Amino acid sequence: MNDILVINRDESFKRQIRKVLEAKGLTVIELNTILRRCEIAKVIGASEASTACATACRVQGCAIAKDINPFAAIVNLSQLSLYGLSAVRRLKDLWPETVVIATVDPQDALLLSMTRDALRQGAKDCLVNPVSIVHLGRMIDQVRPGSGRPSSPIDERGPAPNDNALVGHCDAMKSLYVRLLQIGRAEKASGLRRSVLITGETGTGKQLVARALHQAGARPEGPFVEVNCAAIPTPLLEAELFGFEKGAFTDAKVAKPGLFEEADDGTLFLDEICSMEMSVQGKLLKAIEDKSIRRVGGLNSRPVNVRIIAASNKTSPADIGQALRRDLYYRLSAFTVAIPALRDRGEDILVLARFFLERLAKECGDPVKRITPDAERKLLQYTWPGNVRELMHVIECAAIQTQSEVIGCVDLDLVMPSMPSSVSVSKESDVMVEFGRSGLNLEAIEREIIVKALTHANWNRAEAARLLGISKETLRYRIEKFRLAPVSFRANGSDLQRQVSERFKSPELLN
Repeated sequence: MNDILVINRDESFKRQIRKVLEAKGLTVIELNTILRRCEIAKVIGASEASTACATACRVQGCAIAKDINPFAAIVNLSQLSLYGLSAVRRLKDLWPETVVIATVDPQDALLLSMTRDALRQGAKDCLVNPVSIVHLGRMIDQVRPGSGRPSSPIDERGPAPNDNALVGHCDAMKSLYVRLLQIGRAEKASGLRRSVLITGETGTGKQLVARALHQAGARPEGPFVEVNCAAIPTPLLEAELFGFEKGAFTDAKVAKPGLFEEADDGTLFLDEICSMEMSVQGKLLKAIEDKSIRRVGGLNSRPVNVRIIAASNKTSPADIGQALRRDLYYRLSAFTVAIPALRDRGEDILVLARFFLERLAKECGDPVKRITPDAERKLLQYTWPGNVRELMHVIECAAIQTQSEVIGCVDLDLVMPSMPSSVSVSKESDVMVEFGRSGLNLEAIEREIIVKALTHANWNRAEAARLLGISKETLRYRIEKFRLAPVSFRANGSDLQRQVSERFKSPELLN
């Protein structure tokens, strides 16, 4: 498989790419050659306008070009007019194993749509013209059979069960894919390896995103080293990151390189970065700025070329800023990536559920189980506080425990939370009520309002009644009904508190 398909009408581009690829021992096949071989023009009809005919030939020619099997295809989507939106899908349908590299003209009004659709349909990358011929040559080297280099996992298709690809095609995930590709292209174009800060709730897949960024970067063949900063005690984290020399501390009988050295010429992924102590943060900042590290107990600095990807389960910049040094935060957030929570991904919940079922079935050698419509609705209604990790656990447990080929509601170990209700009153006396699934406890709300009025009036019943707009007799009745007692009773010693508690038989009223 040394064939590469090129779909592009730019003669200068084709001459240059042919020269580069043929020098690598590859065979470049232009779609025009296929069209002449298949005489597709006769199929379409000579009455078509020349431009429209050429466009249609380039798309429909793929359907009858079954006598070749290219390992890669370079296609300019903008030159295919509206057919460009489905060109990648047509190519993948014809040659499922072919790696498609798409390009789009910058002035194309459908640039964003074409980019998203190309990725969703299975393109490895979607580049904006003019594209560097040298860069394209490097990409071809990466995907060439026998190169041993991994392909990019930034792919919206359903990945193979053992792949580290991201799964999902809701709008939020499409935006995420585009963001990852933008960062990858920026790194490749500039040659600079900027740090990336990933934010997302626990269980959203920050590690997968970090791996995708690594694979989309300029050095996907380099090492990817990860460490959970929250899982390592602070005294050991410094030695783990920077290494240590022999005799640096007790039991340091031999020197050991740190994770920075292991990740040299690759990526170091720092998960849960906000749990890192300030003392270690300062040394991390110096290592990033100086591009060198010094082992614990060492005297000499060692140069390292490491790209830092950090992740935090804090989603608010203010919260992250409180946990990190400001200068380190600015260094880490050269690029930022926000991962959506599972509850905000809509139908992706079902896509992921099916993906987990297919993966489990392949691992166990069993038929793929399906989910009933009622169970699907239950999955969509659940809020998923544990995000994708929780969904994976629920689906795998249901598939293992049920003896049926169908997973129903009873098989899902989900406790549907009762959404809290809230009541608020504006200064204009407008009452705003939000009803949760469990409804409202009217007596509890009434009691809380009375307590707040009495507290505000320092337990002056006349004033509290005026604030509430009721008579003193009504207020007295409510106080007795809810067994309320003044806060001042609490400060009169344990004996008085015990007497009051015994009198009202409701100790929690005094808490």
